[in-house]
Amino acid sequence: MSASDWASSTLVLLDGELGIESDTGKVKVGNGSDRFSALQYLTGPKGDRGERGETGPRGADGVMRFENLTSQQREGLRGDNGHSLNANVRIEGTYRNGATSQLNLIADVYYDGTRLTSGYTVDYYYRGFGNNNWQSLPNQTPDANGKFGQWNASQRSGGWLEVYIVVTYNGIKAAASTRLDNVSDGARGAAGERGPAGPEGQRGPQGNAGPAGAPGQNIINQNSGQPMKYWAGTRSQYDAIPNKDSNTIYDIYSSS
Repeated sequence: MSASDWASSTLVLLDGELGIESDTGKVKVGNGSDRFSALQYLTGPKGDRGERGETGPRGADGVMRFENLTSQQREGLRGDNGHSLNANVRIEGTYRNGATSQLNLIADVYYDGTRLTSGYTVDYYYRGFGNNNWQSLPNQTPDANGKFGQWNASQRSGGWLEVYIVVTYNGIKAAASTRLDNVSDGARGAAGERGPAGPEGQRGPQGNAGPAGAPGQNIINQNSGQPMKYWAGTRSQYDAIPNKDSNTIYDIYSSS
């Protein structure tokens, strides 16, 4: 019968008897007392948990950079001698699943709003990769792009790298810092729900019954949690069974 036919039917399935909605393919197992509409659908075992998807790209570091300041904000940064020196520091590269790409350390230095390409020095301090003590490399001379240090691609420990710099130019000093954290790929997310079953095909001719197999684990009684056997036959064959097993699903496909 279809789902709508079952919904209005007063038929009470026997304990362990199988009822199938012909248009949806969904199955319920009788308990000998409740109508089909009051029974729970039969479900298979829950699938394995899938792998978690990839972590998205890292967001902005939240640092206000000099090039983003208004002209009024830049003027407010001038020192007592009428000049201003501002610095940012950044780490170009990736730290993913415990390994880094090549890491380039870049200083962006501005004097009175103009980016410097030479003439300044950088005192470079760093810690991380398993060492929490600050190390120093003073008086570094960056190239024209501001690069003053480099770490080669490698497997790393510790989970982070922190960099602090002090820039000196024309007797003025400016400081900046940044940090790079390891990003680990997590486990894959849970699998989605299974879609509805396709339409039921035309039933083929009945073959000879094979030998009974051992109880399988594919059909689980949702009431008791125990595995169940499956039997299929005609109504006359079903009526001829002297002792019906409550742990067997009986599928009657013909009234003869």
